[in-house]
Amino acid sequence: MMTLKKLAGSACFALMLAMSGTAAAANYQDWWWNPSIVGAGINIGQQGNTIAAAWYLFDADGHPTFLTFAGQLVGNQVSGNLYRTEVSGGVATNSVGSATFTFTDDNTATLSYTLFGQPGSIVLNRFTYASPAISGIWEYSIKSTLTGCTIPSNNGTYLDSARATINQDNNNNLSMTAYYASGAICVYNMTFNQTGSIANGQGSFSCNYGVSGTASVARVRVVDDFITLDYTRKFTQGETCQEFGKFGGVKG
Repeated sequence: MMTLKKLAGSACFALMLAMSGTAAAANYQDWWWNPSIVGAGINIGQQGNTIAAAWYLFDADGHPTFLTFAGQLVGNQVSGNLYRTEVSGGVATNSVGSATFTFTDDNTATLSYTLFGQPGSIVLNRFTYASPAISGIWEYSIKSTLTGCTIPSNNGTYLDSARATINQDNNNNLSMTAYYASGAICVYNMTFNQTGSIANGQGSFSCNYGVSGTASVARVRVVDDFITLDYTRKFTQGETCQEFGKFGGVKG
């Protein structure tokens, strides 16, 4: 049986299966909305721990309104002032309230605000409007950590690279075959769901060196021909390892 030391990277390939979008553990850049509120939404941009947002809505009098916001992300929250730019004998930007975004998970947030003196809150979700095609050949690199292995020498942190062929159907099912320089070949079958520009997926894997199990991917983000994601793999046959890793790749 081939050693996991040589093949730790194979798990990371499972990640690809769920492609759709993100590299950072806390990256909330996306379009967000509440589907029950017609004609309103928020575009969140993020650079490092700085978050900027543009909120479009209708005010209490039915007038279209555009507000901006910026602040520093601390944990899962960011707070700041809300500003509105108006043209009336000149251009002026005025503070019209304050807001706090609380991100409860990767895909859900609550916006608590005071606007024109009135408090309120809105539950938000990432807005999905397109799904990238990921079928094709990908070259990737991964960094993963294995723990709880039956063979103690398999535990540790590893770097690996490989090439994989991915096929995606119209029902968000993905199959992938990963080829490693070590001679290992691993096959993954997964189903993923997309929220906004990121995706999460789960499924199974098996390799030609006698191991198999379950795999999941999270924060999958595809930008042009580049992909990043986090993944977890649990060995249920041939070993007992838990594997956690990050993946980055380019389309060949």
